[in-house]
Amino acid sequence: MMKPYSERQKTWRALAALAMTACLFLITGPGAAQDGLRGEDSHLPLRPGKAEYWDTVISVIDNDVARIEGEWEEHIFRRSFPARQHLHTDEDGAVVEGQFDAAGLALVLETHRPYVYTGNLNNGLLEIAINDEVTQVIQPFTEANEIVLYRGLDPEPRDVRVRHLHAPDGGRGARVIGFRELNEPSADLAFFLTGEAGDLLVDARVTVLDGDDAVRSIVQRNWMSGMIRLAGLPPGEGYTLRVEALGWETVTVPLPPLHANSERLLTPIHLPLDNELLTHGFEQPRLGYPAVRRPGDSLELRFAPHGHEEAIELLAVRWEQTVGDARRSVRLWEGEEAIPPNGQRMDIELPDKPLDGMGDLVADVRGPGGVRTWRAPRSLRLREAFPDQPVFLVLGHLDTWGHYQGEYLAVFAEMANLIDPDAVLISNEVHPAYTAGGLKGLRAPHLVTIGNHSFGYEENPSFLDADGERRPGPPFPLSLSLGEVEQGYAHREPHYAWRDSANRLFDRWYGDPMGAAEISPDIAILNYGWSWEPEYNQEAIDAARDLFEPYRDSRIRVLNAYESEPPREFLDHFDFALVHSAHAWPRARDMHADDPGEVRGHHFSIDDGATTFIGKRTSDTFWVVRFADDRVESMTYAGHDEHPWPLDRHRVAPLRVEFDEDSTESTVHRAELINDYSESFDGCRIDWVLPQGRYEVSGGAVDHYWDSDDGEWTVLTVRADAPANAVHTLEAERIR
Repeated sequence: MMKPYSERQKTWRALAALAMTACLFLITGPGAAQDGLRGEDSHLPLRPGKAEYWDTVISVIDNDVARIEGEWEEHIFRRSFPARQHLHTDEDGAVVEGQFDAAGLALVLETHRPYVYTGNLNNGLLEIAINDEVTQVIQPFTEANEIVLYRGLDPEPRDVRVRHLHAPDGGRGARVIGFRELNEPSADLAFFLTGEAGDLLVDARVTVLDGDDAVRSIVQRNWMSGMIRLAGLPPGEGYTLRVEALGWETVTVPLPPLHANSERLLTPIHLPLDNELLTHGFEQPRLGYPAVRRPGDSLELRFAPHGHEEAIELLAVRWEQTVGDARRSVRLWEGEEAIPPNGQRMDIELPDKPLDGMGDLVADVRGPGGVRTWRAPRSLRLREAFPDQPVFLVLGHLDTWGHYQGEYLAVFAEMANLIDPDAVLISNEVHPAYTAGGLKGLRAPHLVTIGNHSFGYEENPSFLDADGERRPGPPFPLSLSLGEVEQGYAHREPHYAWRDSANRLFDRWYGDPMGAAEISPDIAILNYGWSWEPEYNQEAIDAARDLFEPYRDSRIRVLNAYESEPPREFLDHFDFALVHSAHAWPRARDMHADDPGEVRGHHFSIDDGATTFIGKRTSDTFWVVRFADDRVESMTYAGHDEHPWPLDRHRVAPLRVEFDEDSTESTVHRAELINDYSESFDGCRIDWVLPQGRYEVSGGAVDHYWDSDDGEWTVLTVRADAPANAVHTLEAERIR
């Protein structure tokens, strides 16, 4: 039996219970099952590679195999997927032990989470004893997530003790998830993973392939040391290693033979950044602040200042569109234009021919080093007509700190492409590289706010009571969210200069955390990534007002901000139709709702529906915001009063298209448009990449098509309705 918890541990468990109760109410409140689309009982399949490894782990929590001595606390990093529930200790001599009769055993550790989710560092020691004989001492601070304790022995009961010790330099702390039994002959693969902009590289998906079959696929890496180890692989040769981190280039290398009962240590692997996600030379439009135009419209280009004393010569500008394996390049302008050191603005006329979709702006320039290219990724959306009443997909506080979360955004992007919104608004996103990588396939404009998790906080955050009085809060770091408590809202107020260098990494991908974008000549969005506290950020508030003043006469104005309580005067001045945010929801309600006591859920309207506030509900939901008569008409799922749309972090998207990949050599190609939601979607957009040719489509209507520059592919844009809880079949038959 496990030893009773200490008083300190009980305090932590009480705090965790308070937070989890609030979170679980949000997730599992009245009617929140939402057609069984989320959670363990979901009928949707898990995304590939998301569960197989963890099915083999014996948890140290709520398991009779493990016994503990000393102070251990149950913990899970706050929404930092795919973090696991684990035991954490700082106590010298605290023990986790158990008896195993396997031929081999691996210890599974939780390592570190970056920035505000790190909590106490794991820089103590772990002494391993087998049948009371000390066999090794592990340093979790530098080790990988799993370490083999023994293997290749005869199966018989063995007592295994893991004892935490303070390091000689005073280091302390360890986090234990559980154990894996290794009953078959096995080998280990280990290496150090580094990357360009390495301070941002948290983890990666590491896959060992035997031909096309995945032997092991898992997201792993000790963020502090870069160490990765895949323990318990089947011995063999001819394997391939693939390392993927969204925002970086994927690296694939052949593996040397893996021998039983041994570890293969590779030379370090380095991931370059994905340059197709980085803006070079352009100031606007750019990733995060795209332009939306029709063919034949005028487009203003702003080239950023450069470091050369003499002007750089602009030679050509083109639009590059990529869908799957198909790519085309369209020349927009060519000539000779000097770009001085302080930058340049110029207008170009877009070609008046059928062009549709999201693409990159690419410029050829000649400088002291010769001819090179500048790029603005996902910066120009061409469309046949502008929306009269827009549709937005909005997400808040996604906690995208690593590759696994980036994969979630990639799944969302595939679904968003089908819905085809006019824009995607993300509030309080926190990691620019994984976010940009996850949304690389998104073919709709998107805006992202930097959010407080990119700043850090004062050491002791403060409470703001309902009457507006500030008082000291609990010590920080605190790796769980207290939410709304009896004495007020636990509000962590970041202390920083609003133009502090804290945003420099965000700027490399998404530009200034404050900016404006239009999705039509009369629909404008203000992106505001700073706090609304005048004490710290009055300069930022004033700058936002000046920035958005030219858009004040737009027919529909939208605010995308990480905090939800702009001053009422600011709201009234711009008369926003939609305010989307992720934070401090009770404060926003109390500040702005006409009758706070009547507010339910995480949305409300003021001024008789003229302005609608939408806030974060959970980190695995989103809102579909539809307008009518220039104001928000609906946003909830299936007509519910409060519930947003569910999108499980670990399962396939409820709205998806599955192509028949086995028909590539056939003249008839099939696809299934699958909708597991209880609400239909009309006019879904399916971008179908097929061998080059001309096609007739049944089950949908062809909007337009284009051929790739290499002559291998034709991209059909097909419109089809997705009825609720149904599978709709489409066929494309090649006619020439």
